[in-house]
Amino acid sequence: MPKSTDHVHVGHNVRIARGASVTAAVVIGGSAVIDTEAWVGINSSIRDGKHVGSHALVGMDVSLPA
Repeated sequence: MPKSTDHVHVGHNVRIARGASVTAAVVIGGSAVIDTEAWVGINSSIRDGKHVGSHALVGMDVSLPA
């Protein structure tokens, strides 16, 4: 089961794998993928269609651009 906190906005067709952690104030664009055991930091943005790999770390206040 993925873990998330408050103020997380998840777009359409997003896939978040088992064991992934999504922290507060994260925005995930449509059709993005977050793989197993990945961690997405506070106030980060994952743009439409981006892929966060297995065991990846997306730091605080980071934006994965288009």
